[in-house]
Amino acid sequence: PDIVDKNALRLDVTVKSGRNLKLRWWQRMIDPFHMRVDAFVSLETSRHAFGYEAFSSERTTTILADDNGNVEWAQGFSFVVPDGSESETGSGGHSGRGILTLAVYDRHTILGDKDFSGKFEVNIDKLTVTKEKTFQKQIFHFGNNGSLSTEICLRKLTEETIDMRLRKDLNPQEVEVVAKRKKICRNAISKLLGKDILPDKVPVVSIVASGGGFRTMTAITGSVQGLKETGLLDCATYFASLSGSTWYL
Repeated sequence: PDIVDKNALRLDVTVKSGRNLKLRWWQRMIDPFHMRVDAFVSLETSRHAFGYEAFSSERTTTILADDNGNVEWAQGFSFVVPDGSESETGSGGHSGRGILTLAVYDRHTILGDKDFSGKFEVNIDKLTVTKEKTFQKQIFHFGNNGSLSTEICLRKLTEETIDMRLRKDLNPQEVEVVAKRKKICRNAISKLLGKDILPDKVPVVSIVASGGGFRTMTAITGSVQGLKETGLLDCATYFASLSGSTWYL
């Protein structure tokens, strides 16, 4: 069964380029040695509850560009937003599709990230929903003849327009692998228990390893070796890892 929200929209934003990205006078005065522009763009979608700040939000950034004020990012981003007009009110007391906020920043390791432009807000309710992937060019201007060039597209969220698979059932390839693994797990569990177990009684066992750099990598090496020697490793269908433990795998 399909679980794609029929009331959801896909918002595609391409950050094309920045022009005349110059440090402000007070930035040059505070740090006269910081002459290079290390620019990046922040993108955030947010919805608001009545009387409160952001009810829900999603933020991302472009890569950091080391350039002399003129940057070509050409980076694309995708967001999922609700398809609700300004007059519609959903559960939780919020309304509308939300706001897309963009800002151009300069990265400074000492002073922190300082924006060139202030924040540009795009009311997603005002964007036209298109059937095809049709981009609308939008250029935002700020002081010292600076500008940020973008392309924005808003369309219905379907299985054809989403980059990831959204379903309640397993992928057919995963079903095939799990079925093969189930036979190995059944034999291993039966051996440990000293009795045969029925195919429909085979549990799904998962091993989960945490992160922690080299310490975790070393620890999980010993742990997996122990699981293998005792026969417990063959009882597991899934193995999930994070960071340092992934290095071992």
